[in-house]
Amino acid sequence: MQTGFVDRVAVRRPLSGLPSEAVEELVRRRHPQAPADLPSRLQDLTLGRPMFLSLCLDEWHPDNGAPWVPSESLRKTSPRR
Repeated sequence: MQTGFVDRVAVRRPLSGLPSEAVEELVRRRHPQAPADLPSRLQDLTLGRPMFLSLCLDEWHPDNGAPWVPSESLRKTSPRR
């Protein structure tokens, strides 16, 4: 993939993920009862990419156990796979 390469009608641009502080805030807003290590684990898994963070936060529930392990489908779509 080339940066700025025009592919028919779109220009591709590399996007960076959210900083760790933003990931932590997002986790705390969506799941105030989340374990303290969840934001850093999600940062590592998703590289701060908002779409993947949202999917992980949709799946996470306090009853999932600790440590939480994302589903196989999330792990397959993770940018860290």
